[in-house]
Amino acid sequence: MLKSDEERLIEAVNELLNAIRELLGSQSYVPAMILLYCAIDFVASLDRPDSTKDATRQDFINWVEKYLLPGSNLKCNAIDLYAARCGWVHSYTAKARLVREQRAKEIELQFGAFDNEDKMQNAIKDKNRAVAVHFTKLFNAFSVGLDKWLEEFSKNHLHKQRVITHSAILMHSISRERPI
Repeated sequence: MLKSDEERLIEAVNELLNAIRELLGSQSYVPAMILLYCAIDFVASLDRPDSTKDATRQDFINWVEKYLLPGSNLKCNAIDLYAARCGWVHSYTAKARLVREQRAKEIELQFGAFDNEDKMQNAIKDKNRAVAVHFTKLFNAFSVGLDKWLEEFSKNHLHKQRVITHSAILMHSISRERPI
């Protein structure tokens, strides 16, 4: 039986979350981080206005500000996360152009079970140029934000229609149900 676009979207999001967890479990921290930034990019692209064909920096920032950051206690802001995404996804470094131009703070990520984020933050000499973030807190903030987003779009018909329309277009080429 063919799955609905909504079911395929939920499946794709869960697949991303599970892949991030698997990477963390194998201590593949940088790939887990990159995949998390890509997952944020993916859901933000689905939330873009109907009138735009391509996702933008602003879509990422809007999604992070609306769903990921509220209640998260993360010390970074949306532009810091976007800069980290750009740096790691495009050049495998935290030194993205926005950081080099001092328009965003460099995110110094900590991985593992021990949360040393406050000590890391205190050790940062220039608090205007860098911020410490524990990956688990970032991942949890994304998961909570994702739940809020899914709940909102499931209750709002127009939002749901926009998200499903964008997701059907994006996920069309990766359908597991079509014969090759």
